[in-house]
Amino acid sequence: MSFWRGCVLQGFRDVPATLMVMRLRLPAKDARADVPHDSVQIWVDYREFFPGKAMIRHLQPKAVPPSSAPFSQVVVDDTYAHLAGLVAADFPEGHAALGDVGAETRAVLGAIQRVLEELDLDMGRVVRVDVHLASLDDFGAMDEAYDEFFEKGRQPARTTTESRRLFGRSRVEITCMARLR
Repeated sequence: MSFWRGCVLQGFRDVPATLMVMRLRLPAKDARADVPHDSVQIWVDYREFFPGKAMIRHLQPKAVPPSSAPFSQVVVDDTYAHLAGLVAADFPEGHAALGDVGAETRAVLGAIQRVLEELDLDMGRVVRVDVHLASLDDFGAMDEAYDEFFEKGRQPARTTTESRRLFGRSRVEITCMARLR
């Protein structure tokens, strides 16, 4: 490895969960014809360099506005993306759906879908969902809208509970966990 002048860690932002970018710099006198620049970037699995260390990233997706409350909208570890609970009142387009359980469910799952797309994932990667309803009497309307977002026979595990007082007079709150590639 004496050929390389040094390795500079470029950071953990905006890369797949277990990958990091390393920039390897070539000394000018050793520059080779097959390397067009004096440095190259490579992707490496950080677990090879830091065995036993889990990487945890806290993200603010563009799909939902930041919260002033003390929590992260998305936490990504080595294996999963954990999304905080979302209600229709959390984002502008969801306000129009307030009061209609089916519309709220579609709005929230649509926002979750957009968050997952920012992480280069899709709804097929969701492995667990927790649904909180203001009233279990709304289960049928929620279930009908929910069913539109997942492939038949490949729906994630789900827990549905009644939570009488949800943020912003919402009737539905949904949180989920998605497996990384």
